[in-house]
Amino acid sequence: MDLEILAEVAGMLERRSPWAALYDFSGAVEEFARILQEELDFLLEAQNADHFRHNFDEQPGVRFPRVYHEYTTKRVLVLEFIEGTKITEIERLQQRGLRRRAIAESLIQALLKQIFVDGFFHGDPHPGNLLVDEEGRVVFLDLGMVGQLPESWPPWRLWGSWSPPKP
Repeated sequence: MDLEILAEVAGMLERRSPWAALYDFSGAVEEFARILQEELDFLLEAQNADHFRHNFDEQPGVRFPRVYHEYTTKRVLVLEFIEGTKITEIERLQQRGLRRRAIAESLIQALLKQIFVDGFFHGDPHPGNLLVDEEGRVVFLDLGMVGQLPESWPPWRLWGSWSPPKP
């Protein structure tokens, strides 16, 4: 219903205001609806989780939850439970003896690898979607929103394999 209201308001603006035609509000609402539907498709999120796990199976400082496919449907996503500390809980991380620098390096290397090596990246890596597990690994959660670059970008992806230095 909310999307219908947004579409109606967008159409009304475009019909009644000359400046609204410059912004394609109706197109923006359609794109928003498409992305929202994709994010609510848990089979797609499960596929994303598998893709990330595969891309990071050799990265010791990063972790993605395992999907239980036998219980997962379009409307239900069942993932491995991972005990962890929010990445913003600095005091708790220090109490656990985890080094902030190592965590930050793992996070930055993971983000750079996602974008510049894999061309497949987490689209919403805010602190609520990042944990640190018992071993100090950065855990990425909520894998419903991703970005994917074309095979030709960035150009150096075509030069051969590259991996970030091990921490």
